[in-house]
Amino acid sequence: KRYIDGIELIQYSVMNAPDIPPLSDQEKQDWITFFKRGARMSEEQVKAQIQTTAVLEAFDRATLSKLPSSVREAYDAENIQYARVSQYTAEVVAKGEAKGVEKGKAEGIKEGQKKGLLKAALGMKRLNIPTAHIVEATGLSSSEIDAIKVDDQEL
Repeated sequence: KRYIDGIELIQYSVMNAPDIPPLSDQEKQDWITFFKRGARMSEEQVKAQIQTTAVLEAFDRATLSKLPSSVREAYDAENIQYARVSQYTAEVVAKGEAKGVEKGKAEGIKEGQKKGLLKAALGMKRLNIPTAHIVEATGLSSSEIDAIKVDDQEL
C-alpha cells in the first residue's frame, strides 16, 4: 500500500508551528508531533501520545531504526544544517526587528515633538502673537504656522 488514508502534505515549516493546546483537534496535534519530533520518539512515547490511526501508520513507516544507515546519516546531517540555518535566520530577524523598533521609536518621538510644536504654535496664534515670533520660538516655518487655523480644536 503506497498511500495512507487521512494525510495531505502541504509545504509548511512545521518545526516552527506552535504546539496546539490539548483541548484542540487531536489529529492536528498528532500530525504536528509526528513532523516535529516523531523521528526521535520511542515506540512507547508514540503509543502514549498518538491516537490517530493514519499518524500511527506514518510513524511505523518512518521509524529511523528501520531505515538504512546511509539514510539515517543523511537525516542527521539535514537536522544539523536546519538547526544552523534556523539559528542564523533567528539572529538576522532579531537584529532586523531591533533596528525596526529603534527606527519606529525615533519616528514616533519626532512625530510627537512636531505635534507638540504645532500645539504650542496654535496657542500662540490664539494669543495673537506675531508669526515671526512663533517661528522663532518653535522652529516651525511660517507656512506651517499660517496653515494652523485659530478655531482648530486640536492638532
